[in-house]
Amino acid sequence: AAESLRKGNRVFIDGRFRTREFEGRDGQKRTSLEITADNVVWTANYAANYGGALFLDDYAALTETGGTYTDNMAYSYGGAIYAYYGVSIDQSGVAMDDNTALYGYGAHLFHYYYGDLTIADSTLSGGLAYYDAGAIYAWSLYDVDIRRTDIVDNVATYGSGGAASMGACRSLVLD
Repeated sequence: AAESLRKGNRVFIDGRFRTREFEGRDGQKRTSLEITADNVVWTANYAANYGGALFLDDYAALTETGGTYTDNMAYSYGGAIYAYYGVSIDQSGVAMDDNTALYGYGAHLFHYYYGDLTIADSTLSGGLAYYDAGAIYAWSLYDVDIRRTDIVDNVATYGSGGAASMGACRSLVLD
């Protein structure tokens, strides 16, 4: 898979892709990519900026069951996943281990500015972020719901929230 995951190359993912058109808050017509993936393995990927394994932007939606993110690294934010501006993420049964945000926030997941975040029945461990959020950075989102999830042995080297840094969310449920 490492050889296939290059810009312009085709890859096979067990799941579904769908696009949806809608009108944004600015009145402009927009298109959203919705990804449904099952049991995808993301290992030893690197991004010079954001999202070591996966970069989601501009109203994308990810629904994932049973994925694995291991040893991914981003130079800046989101060692495994970077999600920005209206992105919705729904993960269940996901394992995130030993991901790194080398000089940034959110070793496993950086999620910022609108959108929703749901994580259930998952494990996030061994994350290393230079600043905040050894595991999850979630700010300015609508709804954050994290249930039955083990968040252990994560480190924010020079910042806050070894496990998580969250704020300015409409609702926050930790169970």
